[in-house]
Amino acid sequence: MIPFIDLMSIASAAQNSTPDPWWPASLSGMIGGLGGGAAGLWGATLGVTAGILVPKGKGKLAIRILVYPIALIGLAALIVGFIGWRKDQPYGVWYPLVLLGAILTIQIAWIAPFLEFTLRKVEKRKLEAEELRRS
Repeated sequence: MIPFIDLMSIASAAQNSTPDPWWPASLSGMIGGLGGGAAGLWGATLGVTAGILVPKGKGKLAIRILVYPIALIGLAALIVGFIGWRKDQPYGVWYPLVLLGAILTIQIAWIAPFLEFTLRKVEKRKLEAEELRRS
């Protein structure tokens, strides 16, 4: 004999159950605030460093160290935020991650190619100037 399974109560329980948050709501504000502050300081550091070094054709490694690891961090935060959203985490859990990840990823998407282009242009200009000196 097959036991009776109440599918309606199972479906209702599944809809009403919310997963445990990954962290408390009070920590969400700290993650957003500290992450946003760190992103702002990173942006200022990158701006000053690039503004001083890129026109001279120097600091290629420093610029790349400031750009590409942060792109990976931003992408990771964006992915984890979307996972939290899909897993029905509270708004305060997934939103700071998605916001921070989106800001960092979008920033890198337009800053990195511009910096690489400028570094190549400066390098080309240096080679042309060296060629003129030899002539």
